[in-house]
Amino acid sequence: MTKSDLTETTKQHYEDLVGQLGEKYFHHRWGDHPVKRSHYQHTRRAIETIFAVKIGQVNELLEVGCGSGIWTELCDREMRSLYNYLSESYLIYGKKEI
Repeated sequence: MTKSDLTETTKQHYEDLVGQLGEKYFHHRWGDHPVKRSHYQHTRRAIETIFAVKIGQVNELLEVGCGSGIWTELCDREMRSLYNYLSESYLIYGKKEI
């Protein structure tokens, strides 16, 4: 399997999963086990720390592969302009294009 095939397989896996779970995706991905909740908190804290350091320095952000948009909402609070290369799962999850 090439790197490109692996990337496409991973993308398809998450798009299928979001399509199947809809609004339940967040809980499945981040909330149904203590380790997953810990991963979510650590990831969120890392993103918030980066943005805290960069507030006022970064006005625009390009998010590629935003999946279901879990982190998009967090990033959107601090950016003047947020551009997404949307995946199908982001639209399936019920988010609107930013």
